[in-house]
Amino acid sequence: MSEAAVTEVNPKIWQSVYYLTDCYSMCIRTLNHCINKGGKYTEGAHTKLLQECAVLCGTTADFIIQHFDNHERVYERCANICEQTANVCEYFWDDAQLKDCADICRKCADYCIKMK
Repeated sequence: MSEAAVTEVNPKIWQSVYYLTDCYSMCIRTLNHCINKGGKYTEGAHTKLLQECAVLCGTTADFIIQHFDNHERVYERCANICEQTANVCEYFWDDAQLKDCADICRKCADYCIKMK
């Protein structure tokens, strides 16, 4: 893609890539946080959900940057997993890292819903 073509891309697209990559990195940081804390932080399905959310957000960002078709479905699935991850992270309401992760995941989900 030429430099001129990159500057012509809808700013909403770049904003969605920002939210997606922010959510991706937050989920990775939160997963590492959970592994380091151990105990209840590594029990249950939330660590797998954090991994899935990170992978799907990264994949969705790549999908959008490469201008693949069917982005509506990708945004929809990403919004769904981000919302699930936010709900699970909120279970750990007394942990600042997980609370921040829930907030970022929810913002990403909301933006994905707007974009589909």
